[in-house]
Amino acid sequence: MGHRCNYLVREGGQTSSFYSQWGALSLVSDVLAGPTPLLAMIRECTTTSELLDSVFSEGAVLVDVDRNELAVWGGTLVKYLRPVRSAYLQLVQASWPNWKVGWSNKGIVGIVQMLGGDTNAVERSPLARPDVTKLNPRHSYPFTWVTLLNGGAALDVGLDPEPGELLLLGPTLVDHVRTGAAGVLPREDNLGGGILVDVGRQSLLWWSSGRYWPTPAQLAECWPTWQLQYLEGGLPAQVRLSGRDPGRVALSEEEVCAYLTSEVFPRKPPDPIPSLLRLAERLKQEGKPVTINPEALRYPVVEWSDTEH
Repeated sequence: MGHRCNYLVREGGQTSSFYSQWGALSLVSDVLAGPTPLLAMIRECTTTSELLDSVFSEGAVLVDVDRNELAVWGGTLVKYLRPVRSAYLQLVQASWPNWKVGWSNKGIVGIVQMLGGDTNAVERSPLARPDVTKLNPRHSYPFTWVTLLNGGAALDVGLDPEPGELLLLGPTLVDHVRTGAAGVLPREDNLGGGILVDVGRQSLLWWSSGRYWPTPAQLAECWPTWQLQYLEGGLPAQVRLSGRDPGRVALSEEEVCAYLTSEVFPRKPPDPIPSLLRLAERLKQEGKPVTINPEALRYPVVEWSDTEH
């Protein structure tokens, strides 16, 4: 059991790594306390020489004291909802004045890249070209919506893989979308990424809340005669640039605030340890052997300070 995360601190040219069994539960809230409280909490965690890999990692933070840079990856709503993440990073920036604040799009893999480390040690599920026979959604909420513009008409097709994966298909993606089942674009809290393809101009815009991000070299190889660009505005921009009203898909400011509040400022802070102990006691009563990792009984608490804000 656990909600595992790593904290990495670079200071004086040296990088120290820390581990928390439950830290991912409160990571996005802990970061808002500011540099001094967060660093104090991190240094109470267990030091480690091995980082979680991309399968087990549920959160990661890099605090680069030497460069005054912070990189974050964690949460759920903050992780997958573009406007919620944008609002969250504004809050973080306010709590970390004079720091460069950013998001690690590739999670723990991206943070290792920032440190100049070997990503092979943590990348257990690398970016790969998807199987064209498994692109169509298997459920009602596909991760990616592709909008195809051809002759002025817009065709919207939902697909399962992340945009970063779909882009490795090159123009084959266009052929697949042309024959796909047209759908109705959802609001922006019901998907994780999008692609806007203008066939006539051979231009492609994409955005993603996923963890698969192809390199510029990969994109140039897969789309040799096309112009590709990242679309910061997400789904509303995708809809607007396809000639339609973005208001019908965009989250309102009130909705973004509600999502952000529910994740970052929960009514009651999560405390998984009592539940773990109750489960262990029940198993013992059933005569089953129980061993609890001592690390699972440590749940760091960050102390807030008004002087940070």
